[in-house]
Amino acid sequence: MDVLGNFSNVDPLSGWGDWADELFYIYPDGVSVRYGTVHGTAHEYSFTEPTLLLEPGKKPEDYISLHAATVANSQGTSRTYSWDPSSPPFPFPNQPDGANLAVINLKSDYKPFYIYQPGTTLGPYGWPPELRPEYSHFPVWDHWPVNQAPTDGRYALFPDHFASAAIMSPDPNHAWIEGSGPTKSTYFLFGLTKKSMVDLAAIDRSWLNPPAAHVTSGIFSASFDRSQKAYVLTPKGSGQAFTRRTIEVTLEASDHSPLVDPAFVIEDWGDFHAAIKIADQRGPAPEVKTGLVHRLDGTDLIVWVRLQTTQPVRLKISR
Repeated sequence: MDVLGNFSNVDPLSGWGDWADELFYIYPDGVSVRYGTVHGTAHEYSFTEPTLLLEPGKKPEDYISLHAATVANSQGTSRTYSWDPSSPPFPFPNQPDGANLAVINLKSDYKPFYIYQPGTTLGPYGWPPELRPEYSHFPVWDHWPVNQAPTDGRYALFPDHFASAAIMSPDPNHAWIEGSGPTKSTYFLFGLTKKSMVDLAAIDRSWLNPPAAHVTSGIFSASFDRSQKAYVLTPKGSGQAFTRRTIEVTLEASDHSPLVDPAFVIEDWGDFHAAIKIADQRGPAPEVKTGLVHRLDGTDLIVWVRLQTTQPVRLKISR
């Protein structure tokens, strides 16, 4: 599913300001891509700020462990950071080499996770942080999300309003994938999970080092688009998408490039339903979700398969 958003921050005197366009690709396993493009006048932007929302009567410590954040690299090597007695420094010290994955340790079964572009600097919100240690270990403000306060800088000292507590503020200034500024784009994965760091690291590798894809039947080319977390199959030439009823694609999964719940976008498929089969499959068939995206100049097929493997696999997509 795609979600499109647009956010603006305009100076009422000059009429100039910053704005952002966002796309969200949300898959049935709960893993989502947030893709954003920032337009504006500044050369540094923060693109993500994992934040805890609080209802009246609750403090951050009611919902989050003081061991608030765990970071890891694509191999699953991890380190957890404590806010007791106070916030760790920015960036987090002694991180695992190449750390680009973070989990926020809420006191819940499902925990928020984030997988960032390589080169993103991971650390707590703000440095030095705006803390009131007599109230909370975390920066807390009650001006947002719903309160009518005269300022956007109102910090909380009592749990008498809706409030927000900032946990992390990763710095993507070296991980923008388009543009040197002031207009630039980037994206990351996020969601809620019960998975271990080893399992999340497999998702990390499947996204950053996806298995190579080869179309062995059907006149299509295949490439992996990180911004959609999907393999895009494009017909080779006008009208060629309709010359065959079946597409066979081989994915060269391995330990280095695992296959984790892959998605496919088959361009110009047409207004047809699809059947998905895994060649040489043994055991029950995996869960499959399909859908059609209608464009002005054609219709694309979207396929998602609940499949995790480190062995090569061949899929057949048929009308």
